[in-house]
Amino acid sequence: MTAVRLDCVSPDRTPEELKALRKRMALHAARLRRTSEHFALLAGETRLKIIHLLGDCGELCVCDLATILEMTPAAVSQHLSRLRSGRIVGSWRDGMTIYYRLTDAVDREFLMSVFRDRIVRED
Repeated sequence: MTAVRLDCVSPDRTPEELKALRKRMALHAARLRRTSEHFALLAGETRLKIIHLLGDCGELCVCDLATILEMTPAAVSQHLSRLRSGRIVGSWRDGMTIYYRLTDAVDREFLMSVFRDRIVRED
């Protein structure tokens, strides 16, 4: 990747400081990419609704989620599949029924505070 040189009229950092910051950023590239992918999963309104419901209820089966969201079970399953691949939700099976829940890796407090803040601001 070729560095683009922009000449600042009033630079705040020395060229050496900028080079050091660029190197630090490169060290975090993989983590930043994973974080970006994680937030991309959260960008869908339906997936946010699912996360909100699971945060409130603990766990729900696909058919209950489909009923609440007024969607087909197949459509809900597609969203759950993406959330599962991003390790945001986990599942367990009881016969023919699959139940979903938020994984332990999910920062529930952060997510619920985002929902709380947004709902309060919109009311």
